[in-house]
Amino acid sequence: MNNEELKNSIIISRRPLAANEFVFRYNVQIGAAKEIFNYIERLSNISIEEIPREELPHSQGFQGWRVTKK
Repeated sequence: MNNEELKNSIIISRRPLAANEFVFRYNVQIGAAKEIFNYIERLSNISIEEIPREELPHSQGFQGWRVTKK
């Protein structure tokens, strides 16, 4: 693998992640995506907020986010 290929790959053991790359273990809960949401908010006019539990179906284990323009 040459340097250009390494620069454009997501192999953590070979280079640090870039600011716009997010890698999670397959078993990480969706709540870990907050890092990605914060990144999107910083770079755009989009706001991503968690939907309050009282607005979601009762006792069904849902977790959700609302996407709006700032």
